[in-house]
Formats: sequence, C-alpha cells, structure tokens
Amino acid sequence: MSAVGLAVAQIVVGLIMGMFGRRVIWLFVGIAGFLLGWFIAPAIWETAKGQGAELELWLRLVIGIVVGIVAAFLAYRFTRVMVAIAGFLVVGVATVLAVRYFGGHAPNGSRNFWIAFGCGGVVGAIVLGLFFDWALIILTSLAGAGAVADGIFYFFTPESPSSANPAPARWIEGVVLAVLFIIGLVVQIKTRGRRSIGVKAT
Repeated sequence: MSAVGLAVAQIVVGLIMGMFGRRVIWLFVGIAGFLLGWFIAPAIWETAKGQGAELELWLRLVIGIVVGIVAAFLAYRFTRVMVAIAGFLVVGVATVLAVRYFGGHAPNGSRNFWIAFGCGGVVGAIVLGLFFDWALIILTSLAGAGAVADGIFYFFTPESPSSANPAPARWIEGVVLAVLFIIGLVVQIKTRGRRSIGVKAT
C-alpha cells in the first residue's frame, strides 16, 4: 500500500473508530492486534538484535494483519479479556508516542521505550477492565481522532520540512486532535443509552 493509500485508510478507519468505537469492538481489538505487528514487533526485533536492526516492512504488515484478524475474531468470544489486552497495547503505544512528542528519548527497543510502553499499557488494561464501557468510549474516540489527524496531516507535511517549507505547527495538530476527540466522544455518548455494545461481554 502506498503512503497516500495508508493515510486515506487511517482517516476512514479513524472516523469509524471515533464515531462508533463501542459498537465495533472487534475493530478496536483488531487495530490493537495490528499495532503488535506494525509498532511492537520492530521494537522486539531491535531489543533482540540490537538497535538499528530493522524488521522488513512486509513482515511487519503480515504480522500485524494476521494478529489483527485473530484478535478481532477472539473479541467476539472473550470481549472483556481482549479489550483489556487491546487497551494495554493501544495505551502503551500512545504513551511511547507521547514521550517522543514531548521531546523524550524512547527509540525502538530501548529501556525507555519498554518502560513507557509497559507503564502506559498497565494503566490502559486496568482502566478498561474496571470501567469497561466509559473507558472504551474515551479510548476509541481518542484512538480514532489520532488516526484521522495523522492521516490528514500527512497531506500537509512536506517530505523534508524546512524553514521555507515547514511542517504544520504542533499546536495546530493538538487542536485538530482535540476537536476530533470531542466530536467522537459526543457522538458515542449520545448513542450510549440507545444502543447496546453489540457484543455480549464475558
């Protein structure tokens, strides 16, 4: 898939996730499974082989797709367990990205990477385990907003940013993310009382 196609896919999936996340739990869990291949597998590879050792792109995609499909399928039978695992993965990844966003040093496979990922993941799993419905609404709204914002800004970010052709300011990205998050949150809260989750929690 080309970079443009990936950006468009991010926007589409992000919109579905942000607006209907609690009604498409399988999608949330499937995305978490995909993250395992796309984001976590390379980190595991670098931890084992040493920093700088890159996992082939096609292998990352294959691992992500296979794990994502299996995870989405299991979500129908073991909803709460799989959502907790998904929460661990998604919040763990989000924590690593947040550390990097605010200038922290957390390269793939490093100790800082695993500390950030582990701490964030534990919090995500606990919160989703204790406050299943509300936590799912908030997390899917945030994950969807992040995917949409990232996809949108791909089209406005030059390949080689410079002073003459700069990337969008971070505060603009933050505002767009916040607006998308609030929209998704409002939509899901409004439908919460009228519709069931769609999958019986076990």
